[in-house]
Amino acid sequence: MRQLLFRPLTLIIISWFCINAPLLLGFRVLPGDAVNEFYPMVRFNVDTLRSGEMPWWNPYIFSGYPQAADPQAMLFSPLITLWMLLIDRPGTTWFVWSVLLHVLLGALSFAAFLKRLKVTDVGVVVGALVFMAGGVAASRLQHVPIVVVYGFLALTMLSLVRFMERPSMVRGLVLGSSAAGMVVQPVQLTYLAFWMLLSLVAGGVYKAWPRLNVRQRWVSSAALLTAGVVCTALSLPQILLTSAFLAVSNRPTLDVAVALDMSVGPASALTLFLPNALQSLRGTYWGSVDRIETFLYIGALPLAILLVEWRHLVSQAVRSTWCRYFVGLLVMSAIYAAGSHTPIYRFLYEYVPGVNLFRRPSDALYLANVALAALAAVAVSSPRLTSQVCLRNALVVSLLLAMAGTASMRGDGEDWFVPSILLPVTLVAGCAWLLRTDHPRSLAAVCAICLVIDYRCFNVNGEFNHFRNTPEKYGKEGAVRFLVNESRAADGATPVRVEVNGLGAVWKNMGSVYGIHGTQGYGPLRWALYDRWYGAYGDGNGPRPSTPVNASIDSPMNRLLGVRYVVSESTGIEATDPSVIYSDAKASVQRMEMPYPRVLTPFRGSVVDPSDLSRVMSHFDTMDFSEALILTARRPGEDEAIARAARICQGRSKVRTARWGNNEQLLSVESSAPAWVVVSELDFPGWVATVDGEEAQHFRANGLFRAICMPAGQHHLRFSLDPIAMIREAMLRPAAWR
Repeated sequence: MRQLLFRPLTLIIISWFCINAPLLLGFRVLPGDAVNEFYPMVRFNVDTLRSGEMPWWNPYIFSGYPQAADPQAMLFSPLITLWMLLIDRPGTTWFVWSVLLHVLLGALSFAAFLKRLKVTDVGVVVGALVFMAGGVAASRLQHVPIVVVYGFLALTMLSLVRFMERPSMVRGLVLGSSAAGMVVQPVQLTYLAFWMLLSLVAGGVYKAWPRLNVRQRWVSSAALLTAGVVCTALSLPQILLTSAFLAVSNRPTLDVAVALDMSVGPASALTLFLPNALQSLRGTYWGSVDRIETFLYIGALPLAILLVEWRHLVSQAVRSTWCRYFVGLLVMSAIYAAGSHTPIYRFLYEYVPGVNLFRRPSDALYLANVALAALAAVAVSSPRLTSQVCLRNALVVSLLLAMAGTASMRGDGEDWFVPSILLPVTLVAGCAWLLRTDHPRSLAAVCAICLVIDYRCFNVNGEFNHFRNTPEKYGKEGAVRFLVNESRAADGATPVRVEVNGLGAVWKNMGSVYGIHGTQGYGPLRWALYDRWYGAYGDGNGPRPSTPVNASIDSPMNRLLGVRYVVSESTGIEATDPSVIYSDAKASVQRMEMPYPRVLTPFRGSVVDPSDLSRVMSHFDTMDFSEALILTARRPGEDEAIARAARICQGRSKVRTARWGNNEQLLSVESSAPAWVVVSELDFPGWVATVDGEEAQHFRANGLFRAICMPAGQHHLRFSLDPIAMIREAMLRPAAWR
C-alpha cells in the first residue's frame, strides 16, 4: 500500500480530488459561463439525444438557434457527451465532474509525457499538478470548451511524442484521434495549440529524417498522413457547421480593436510571484481585462525551485532541447497574450490567417502554463536538488514566497484570508521533514501536499471557480414553475414564447432545460439577422435590447414571434398592473394579450427591396400581419419568383398543426386557391420546405420568418432542418442570410 501511495499517478489522482473536493462533492458548482451557458446547452444535447432526435436546432433560445453549429455547445466533444448520457437528467454536479475529468485526463497525460522526457517521479508529480491547477488552468475553469481543449492538448502531446519515437499506423491513429478531441472545439486555444504542435512535428521531422532509410520514411509519412486523415474525419462535421454559422453570425471576424482591448498588461506578471498582486482574490481588482484571465500563479514551491535552478535548466543534457523549446513557448505565449503592448500581435492579426477570428489574446496563457509546468518538472528533477544546500535554498525561497502571498491576502473592505496561513505552516513542516530524510518518495509526498494546500489557499479557494448552484435555484423559482405550467403546449399545438428581461444570464439559457421557448439567450455567437431585427443581450444581462421593430415588449416583432409572456425583475408596482399574472420578490410575469398565432394565413403580399431597410421596418407599425405579409428577397435573382408568388397567392387557407418539433414542423393545409402560409420560425439557412414530399421554394417574410405559397387543395407541408443544406447555403451564399 505504501508503495502504491507514492506512485506518481496515484499522488496526482489523490491531489486532483483534494484540490477540487468542494466541486466534486457537490457543495459548490463552477461559476459564470459554466452553468449559465454551457450546462444548459449540453443538457439540451443529451436530453434531445435521449428522445431519439439530433440536437441540430434549439428552439428554446434566441427564438431558435443552430445548436450543433455552435462549438460551445460541445455536441461533438466525446467525453462530455458520453459522460452526460450516462444518467437521466444529469445535474450540475454531474456536469462539473465531466469538466474536471478533462482536467484529470490532461494531468495524467502530461505526467506520462514528462516521463518520456526522463523527468523524475517528483518532477512528474509537480509538473502534472502545475498543469492541472496552476495559473489560468485554475482561474478559468468556467470556460469549459477551453478546458476540454486543454485536457486533450496534453493527450495529443503524449501521442505525438510516442509517435515520433516509433512511427506506426496504430500510433498515427491514436495521434489523429486525440488531436480530433481538440479540433472539435475550435476555440482560440485549439488554434494556438495547432501551431505549437506543428512546430513539434517540424522539429521532430528535421531531427529524425536524415537517420531514416527509405522504408522508414514511407512508413512515417503514411502514419503521419493517417493521423491527419483521422483527425480531419472526426472533426470535420463540427468544423463545417461552425464555419457555416460564423459566415452568417454577428462575428464572422473580429475587428482588431476588440482583440487589442483584451490584451494582458505587463502588471499581470506580478501574479506569478504574488497570487493577490492585482487584488484578484481579495480587494478591488486593478489589472487589465478580466481577473480570471491574468492569473499566473503556479505555486510557491515549483516557482522557488525554478528560480533556484533557472541557470542550470538547459545544462541537463537529456532534457536541454525540450527546455529550450518550452522557454521559447513561454516567451511566445507571453508576447501573444500581451496583445497591444507589443507590435507583434497586430502584425499576426493582419497577416496570419485565423487570428482575426478570436478576441482574447489572453488565451495564450494556457500555453504559458504548459511551459511553466514542464520547466518546473525539469527543475525539480535536477540532480542538484539532492544536495542539502540546494534543497534548503529552494525551500527557503518557497517559504518567503508563501509568506508574501499569505500577507497579500487582504484588500479594501475585506479581512485577511486566514486559511492562507496554512501554506507557510505546511512548508515549514515539510522543510523540517525533508532536511531529515533524502528519500525521493518523501520529496514527492511533501511537494504534492504543499501544492494541494497552496492551490486550495489561492488558485482554487473559491474566488475564481466556486459558486452556488444557480441552475438549481432557477428551477425552484416560482416564476419558472409558473411558466413551465402555463407555457407547456398541448400535444400537436404550437408552443408560446417568453421574453426575459434582466434577471441575469442564467435565466436566458436555462429555458432549454425546462422547455421554455425564449426569445433571448446567452452566448457570443448569434444569427446576424436576428441581432439586427430583434436585438440580443451581449452578456446575458443589462438593459433590454431594442430595434426599430422591437422597441418595447408589445412590439410588432414580439407579436410576430408569438410572445405570450414577459418575465422581468420585480419592481414592487406589479399589483397595479392588470396584465401581471404572477409576481414574487424575484420576478414578475406579464401576459401579452395580442400575440399573433405561430402560423399565419395572410392573403396579401407586399414585395419590398431588402436594401431599403427603413422602408421595410416602417410597414411594421401599421400592418395587420394576419392579412398581409412583407416579402424580401434573400439574394439577387429571387425577386421575380417572389413577385410571381405575390400575384397568384391571394387565397385563404385552413391550417392544422400535426407536429411542432425541434427540427421539423408538420402542417396540414387546405385551400380553394393558392394561399400563403407563414410560420413564426426563423428563416435560417438549412431549413427546407416540402409539399407532399416534394421540395418546394419558400421565401423570407416579415423580416425573419418563413413563408410558402401553397397550391390549392389539401396538402401536407413540412419544414425540416438539413445540416448539409445549412453548410452549403451559409458558406456559398453568406450575404443572402445575413
